[in-house]
Amino acid sequence: MFCIICLVGLVGASAAGKAQEAGGSAATQVRNFALTTERVRSFRKYTPLERAVLRPGDALHVYGEPGNFGWHSQEGGARFRITVSAHLRRSDGRAVVSNISPLSLKHEAASQPSDFFFSLRLNINAPVGFYTIGVRLRDAISGQTTEKSFPFSVSYQRQLPPPQTDAATIAAPQEPKSVASERAPKESPDCKKYFPQIGTMIAVPCEQ
Repeated sequence: MFCIICLVGLVGASAAGKAQEAGGSAATQVRNFALTTERVRSFRKYTPLERAVLRPGDALHVYGEPGNFGWHSQEGGARFRITVSAHLRRSDGRAVVSNISPLSLKHEAASQPSDFFFSLRLNINAPVGFYTIGVRLRDAISGQTTEKSFPFSVSYQRQLPPPQTDAATIAAPQEPKSVASERAPKESPDCKKYFPQIGTMIAVPCEQ
């Protein structure tokens, strides 16, 4: 049985980030919506991951920059309100039942920061196999939604790095063949014999 144990979110912005007007016409869709190798705690300080390979109970990490999505002006300030939900499907498209509860992400500031981001952690406990998880964001005020799907697999063995050739093996000299193996088979010693017919000494096998 599949169960997303918990969905945890983090929102933040760099202290020196510039502000922009909430609800403006700048980017309205989530940017850099991606799987990451670990939980992100700083704006754009992450390593993207094309496909995650998890063991049961491991976590998926998702990063995004909401732009103007979820931001609204309020009493001279800016308020960020979105609801995050997720649904899981097998590789053949079949939905997998889960008990995940929607997560609410909130933030308030004097003005909307331009380097605002969120980081999500989804703990996964599923049978071995290939899956796709859809992460949906809903603006709590306007009702606007955006969603992205991420492929991953569950295995009892963690993903291994690609095989590498052992440099020591390459550098090691080839074992020389034995001298005896390179020599021609030992022949019987030669003796010289004079042939008066031609007046020449010629090498002939020695008599045993």
